Amino acid sequence: MTNSKISTAVLYGATSDVAPKIATALHQFGIKFAAVDPDGEAAKSVVTGTDGISMAGDLADNGSAAGLAYDLADQLGDIDIIICLSDGPMRQGFAVPVAHFDALTQSQLRPVYMIGRHFVPGMAAANGGKIAVLTNSPAQGDVWANASAAFVRNALDAMANDPLADDITFEYVQIDADTDLDATLSSLSGSAQG
Repeated sequence: MTNSKISTAVLYGATSDVAPKIATALHQFGIKFAAVDPDGEAAKSVVTGTDGISMAGDLADNGSAAGLAYDLADQLGDIDIIICLSDGPMRQGFAVPVAHFDALTQSQLRPVYMIGRHFVPGMAAANGGKIAVLTNSPAQGDVWANASAAFVRNALDAMANDPLADDITFEYVQIDADTDLDATLSSLSGSAQG
């Protein structure tokens, strides 16, 4: 994460298992960042030992997302990269209760939509940036987690095709216990501009 174009970052999803490691890496490379989560205490714990900012914030609805975008711009200025963390998958098979699928789409798809709606215009006006969604790889046969992943990838592809987002890159990265997070972060921190 040495690219000088990345100077500010938002880490959304502080309750994810990998959030502390990513926060530490952002700190070590001198990137000004905010860890954000609906659970403000989780966000605080992620920035402990770093100079990161913690914020309680949600991407659950337009009002919350717009307020969060404003607050983050006030704290960080222009945002170079948003890393959205998601801890899917949930249960396997076709017998997944509706509540579990709703929770999966709530944790993976809604944040992408809200980021696109409330953060991409500001990033585009500031000449670019990067949106990265990191999620746990679904277990083999986990049809609903795979479906949710496909929805997210399609949403990112659709945003990438919007003329407003010409200078923004979108990445979807599935991670598991064997993933080299350092290499993943290094890749994400490449040029912030598409």
